Amino acid sequence: MQLEPHDDLNRIILSFVRSDWRKVAFVVGSVLHWYEDRQIKMDDQEIMKKILALIDTKKIESQGDILDWKRSEVRVVQSDS
Repeated sequence: MQLEPHDDLNRIILSFVRSDWRKVAFVVGSVLHWYEDRQIKMDDQEIMKKILALIDTKKIESQGDILDWKRSEVRVVQSDS
C-alpha cells in the first residue's frame, strides 16, 4: 500500500522543525522543496494549515505573528524538565 503524498505531511514538517527557533518561511519552503524534489504537487497554504494544527495540538510552538511567515518562528515544544 502506498501512502498518499499528503498523508505524511506532518512527518515531513516535523523533520524540518528543531529545538531551536526556525522561521516559518524556512520550514514552509523546505517542505515545498522536499515535495518538488519528488515531483509531487503541494500547496504552501496546505502546509501552513498543518503547521497551525501542529501548534494547536502542542507538537510545536510558535512566536511572532504566525501568519507573517518571515516574522514568525516555530520549534519543537520544549519540556519543562
